[in-house]
Parts: sequence; structure tokens; C-alpha cells
Amino acid sequence: MAGWSFLFDSQTTWPVVGTQWLIKCVHAEPGLQSQFIQTNSFQPSKVNAYLKQVVGFKEKLAVLMHITSGQPARAPKLLSIQHVNTETNQHCNIFIENGLVTLVTAYHKSFYVTNDLKIINQYVPCEVGELVVYYLWLVQPFVDQLEVWLKK
Repeated sequence: MAGWSFLFDSQTTWPVVGTQWLIKCVHAEPGLQSQFIQTNSFQPSKVNAYLKQVVGFKEKLAVLMHITSGQPARAPKLLSIQHVNTETNQHCNIFIENGLVTLVTAYHKSFYVTNDLKIINQYVPCEVGELVVYYLWLVQPFVDQLEVWLKK
């Protein structure tokens, strides 16, 4: 189903609405306001600086996921992991199973010989999983909102 993710699953309960939490914090906290807003408007230079920091964080998070989830995946597999199903790809790869974040990929090197697709579950340590969940739940929606604002 397009749009499905553990983030939006009815069985997943969150203490705050992730799509709005950071933007509300920025508007409510004077310290955060000064980092993003001047004269009642977001400042493009400050937003771009923040987005650059987010890119650096995502790179570090990808490395953490890569080296802590067991046998390292090949770059194409690691870079193709998605957390939401799309119209063209109905297979998201990040799940929560028994409280642990798992990356699910398919191994098909011998598919044409065996006609058998091998599913690989790679669990990340709790600390790394928490970073993944917090990023996807709270930071990514904020980044999406900032990018839309920048395009206006």
C-alpha cells in the first residue's frame, strides 16, 4: 500500500504528533526562533545551514546503520532502503519488530538459477535504532516543511 510506514501504522502510538512537533518547538522557544527566524520569517541562510547539518547527520547515521547491522550491505542495497512505500515501490525496508529496528533487504544474486529470493533481516543496535526512529518521526517532517518553504 503506497504511503505505508511503521510511522503511520495504527498500531504505533506516539507521545507527540511528529509532523508538527519541531515546527511548533521553533515557534514556541525563543532560543530556537533565533536560530531560524528573524522579523517573523524564516531566514533562508539559516534554514540552508540547518539542512546542511541534517545531510551530515544522515551520512553519519547511514554509516552507523551500515557497520552495526551485521554483515555490511553492498552500497546499492544500503542506498535503496526506504521507510515509506511508494506508488512504484511497494516494499519499504525499515520496520520495528519486537521493539528493534530492522532493515529488510532482498538478496537475489542467484535468483535466476534458483528462482528463490532471499530476504535478509538486519537488526541495528537499540541506540542506532532510536536515532533512526527519532530522525524519521521528528526531524524528517520538519526538513520536508523547510524544503517546501524554501521553494516558495
